[in-house]
Amino acid sequence: IGHYVLDNNINANVVYTTAQQFVEDFYNAKSKNQRSTEAATQFNDYYRNADLLLVDDIQFLSGKTASQEEFFKLFEDLFENNKQIVITSDRPASELDLMSRLKSRFSWVYPVDIQKPDLELRMAIIKQKLKFLINDPDLVPDETINYIAENFTNNIRELEGALRRFINYCVAFC
Repeated sequence: IGHYVLDNNINANVVYTTAQQFVEDFYNAKSKNQRSTEAATQFNDYYRNADLLLVDDIQFLSGKTASQEEFFKLFEDLFENNKQIVITSDRPASELDLMSRLKSRFSWVYPVDIQKPDLELRMAIIKQKLKFLINDPDLVPDETINYIAENFTNNIRELEGALRRFINYCVAFC
Protein backbone atom coordinates (compact mmCIF):
# COMPACT_ATOMS: atom_id res chain seq x y z
CA ILE A 1 0.00 0.00 0.00
CA GLY A 2 2.80 2.36 0.91
CA HIS A 3 4.67 1.66 -2.32
CA TYR A 4 1.52 2.20 -4.35
CA VAL A 5 0.93 5.59 -2.71
CA LEU A 6 4.55 6.63 -3.29
CA ASP A 7 4.43 5.41 -6.90
CA ASN A 8 1.48 7.75 -7.45
CA ASN A 9 2.67 10.63 -5.28
CA ILE A 10 6.40 10.81 -4.63
CA ASN A 11 5.84 13.64 -2.15
CA ALA A 12 3.48 11.65 0.07
CA ASN A 13 4.65 11.13 3.63
CA VAL A 14 4.16 7.42 4.24
CA VAL A 15 4.77 6.30 7.82
CA TYR A 16 5.00 2.58 8.56
CA THR A 17 5.26 1.32 12.11
CA THR A 18 4.32 -1.61 14.27
CA ALA A 19 2.12 -1.11 17.31
CA GLN A 20 5.09 -2.17 19.44
CA GLN A 21 7.29 0.50 17.84
CA PHE A 22 4.54 3.09 18.32
CA VAL A 23 4.39 2.22 22.05
CA GLU A 24 8.18 2.47 22.32
CA ASP A 25 8.25 5.79 20.45
CA PHE A 26 5.47 7.13 22.67
CA TYR A 27 7.23 5.96 25.83
CA ASN A 28 10.51 7.57 24.74
CA ALA A 29 8.73 10.81 23.84
CA LYS A 30 7.03 10.99 27.23
CA SER A 31 9.97 9.86 29.38
CA LYS A 32 11.08 12.40 31.93
CA ASN A 33 14.50 13.54 30.89
CA GLN A 34 16.04 16.76 29.68
CA ARG A 35 15.07 16.05 26.06
CA SER A 36 11.42 15.23 26.76
CA THR A 37 10.01 18.35 25.07
CA GLU A 38 12.14 17.80 21.99
CA ALA A 39 11.28 14.08 21.93
CA ALA A 40 7.57 14.80 22.27
CA THR A 41 7.74 17.31 19.41
CA GLN A 42 9.60 14.84 17.20
CA PHE A 43 7.06 12.12 18.03
CA ASN A 44 4.12 14.39 17.18
CA ASP A 45 5.75 15.68 14.00
CA TYR A 46 6.64 12.19 12.81
CA TYR A 47 3.19 10.64 13.24
CA ARG A 48 0.87 13.60 12.73
CA ASN A 49 2.48 14.71 9.49
CA ALA A 50 1.75 11.37 7.83
CA ASP A 51 -0.33 11.36 4.67
CA LEU A 52 -0.62 7.60 5.07
CA LEU A 53 -0.13 5.83 8.39
CA LEU A 54 0.42 2.07 8.24
CA VAL A 55 0.30 0.29 11.61
CA ASP A 56 1.00 -3.43 11.84
CA ASP A 57 -0.24 -5.70 14.67
CA ILE A 58 -2.48 -3.17 16.43
CA GLN A 59 -3.48 -5.89 18.91
CA PHE A 60 -0.20 -5.18 20.73
CA LEU A 61 -1.72 -1.96 22.10
CA SER A 62 -3.76 -4.22 24.38
CA GLY A 63 -3.28 -3.32 28.03
CA LYS A 64 -1.36 -0.13 27.25
CA THR A 65 -3.90 2.52 28.24
CA ALA A 66 -1.71 5.60 27.76
CA SER A 67 -0.55 4.38 24.34
CA GLN A 68 -4.15 3.65 23.35
CA GLU A 69 -5.14 7.19 24.37
CA GLU A 70 -2.30 8.64 22.29
CA PHE A 71 -3.17 6.45 19.32
CA PHE A 72 -6.80 7.53 19.62
CA LYS A 73 -5.73 11.20 19.47
CA LEU A 74 -3.49 10.46 16.49
CA PHE A 75 -6.28 8.58 14.71
CA GLU A 76 -8.69 11.48 15.28
CA ASP A 77 -6.17 14.05 14.07
CA LEU A 78 -5.32 12.17 10.89
CA PHE A 79 -8.94 11.31 10.18
CA GLU A 80 -10.05 14.93 10.59
CA ASN A 81 -7.33 15.98 8.15
CA ASN A 82 -8.46 13.42 5.54
CA LYS A 83 -5.31 11.32 5.87
CA GLN A 84 -5.28 7.60 5.23
CA ILE A 85 -4.84 5.04 8.00
CA VAL A 86 -4.27 1.33 7.45
CA ILE A 87 -4.21 -0.96 10.47
CA THR A 88 -3.51 -4.68 10.56
CA SER A 89 -4.46 -7.13 13.26
CA ASP A 90 -4.61 -10.85 13.73
CA ARG A 91 -8.31 -10.63 14.63
CA PRO A 92 -11.35 -8.40 14.03
CA ALA A 93 -11.66 -5.08 15.88
CA SER A 94 -14.59 -6.39 17.91
CA GLU A 95 -12.31 -9.06 19.41
CA LEU A 96 -9.46 -6.74 20.36
CA ASP A 97 -8.83 -5.87 24.00
CA LEU A 98 -8.76 -2.13 23.37
CA MET A 99 -10.69 0.84 24.68
CA SER A 100 -14.19 0.94 23.26
CA ARG A 101 -13.77 4.26 21.47
CA LEU A 102 -10.77 2.91 19.55
CA LYS A 103 -12.71 -0.19 18.55
CA SER A 104 -15.55 2.10 17.53
CA ARG A 105 -13.22 4.07 15.24
CA PHE A 106 -11.87 0.88 13.75
CA SER A 107 -15.41 -0.18 12.89
CA TRP A 108 -15.80 2.92 10.70
CA VAL A 109 -13.51 1.41 8.12
CA TYR A 110 -13.79 -1.41 5.67
CA PRO A 111 -12.25 -4.56 7.15
CA VAL A 112 -10.49 -6.97 4.83
CA ASP A 113 -10.00 -10.54 5.98
CA ILE A 114 -6.84 -11.87 4.39
CA GLN A 115 -6.75 -15.65 4.29
CA LYS A 116 -3.75 -17.93 3.95
CA PRO A 117 -2.43 -17.96 0.38
CA ASP A 118 -3.05 -21.11 -1.64
CA LEU A 119 -0.21 -23.25 -3.04
CA GLU A 120 -0.08 -21.44 -6.38
CA LEU A 121 0.20 -18.03 -4.71
CA ARG A 122 2.84 -19.26 -2.25
CA MET A 123 4.91 -20.54 -5.16
CA ALA A 124 4.55 -17.21 -6.98
CA ILE A 125 5.61 -15.36 -3.83
CA ILE A 126 8.70 -17.55 -3.47
CA LYS A 127 9.66 -16.96 -7.10
CA GLN A 128 9.23 -13.22 -6.67
CA LYS A 129 11.26 -13.15 -3.45
CA LEU A 130 14.04 -15.18 -5.09
CA LYS A 131 14.55 -12.35 -7.59
CA PHE A 132 15.61 -10.11 -4.70
CA LEU A 133 17.56 -12.68 -2.72
CA ILE A 134 19.86 -14.29 -5.28
CA ASN A 135 21.47 -13.33 -8.57
CA ASP A 136 20.04 -16.20 -10.62
CA PRO A 137 16.65 -17.39 -9.32
CA ASP A 138 16.48 -19.97 -12.12
CA LEU A 139 19.12 -22.00 -10.25
CA VAL A 140 16.48 -23.00 -7.69
CA PRO A 141 14.60 -26.06 -9.01
CA ASP A 142 10.81 -25.99 -9.20
CA GLU A 143 10.76 -29.05 -6.94
CA THR A 144 12.46 -27.03 -4.18
CA ILE A 145 10.05 -24.13 -4.60
CA ASN A 146 7.15 -26.56 -4.52
CA TYR A 147 8.51 -28.28 -1.39
CA ILE A 148 8.84 -25.00 0.51
CA ALA A 149 5.39 -23.84 -0.65
CA GLU A 150 3.75 -27.11 0.38
CA ASN A 151 5.35 -27.27 3.83
CA PHE A 152 5.18 -23.67 5.01
CA THR A 153 1.53 -22.70 4.80
CA ASN A 154 0.73 -20.61 7.87
CA ASN A 155 1.78 -17.15 6.66
CA ILE A 156 4.13 -15.26 4.38
CA ARG A 157 6.65 -14.55 7.14
CA GLU A 158 7.05 -18.26 7.77
CA LEU A 159 7.34 -18.92 4.04
CA GLU A 160 9.98 -16.22 3.58
CA GLY A 161 11.87 -17.47 6.64
CA ALA A 162 12.02 -20.98 5.17
CA LEU A 163 13.21 -19.58 1.86
CA ARG A 164 15.92 -17.51 3.53
CA ARG A 165 17.09 -20.52 5.57
CA PHE A 166 17.30 -22.57 2.37
CA ILE A 167 19.36 -19.87 0.63
CA ASN A 168 21.66 -19.44 3.64
CA TYR A 169 22.16 -23.21 3.81
CA CYS A 170 23.03 -23.31 0.12
CA VAL A 171 25.47 -20.43 0.44
CA ALA A 172 27.14 -21.97 3.47
CA PHE A 173 27.38 -25.57 2.21
CA CYS A 174 27.26 -25.45 -1.59
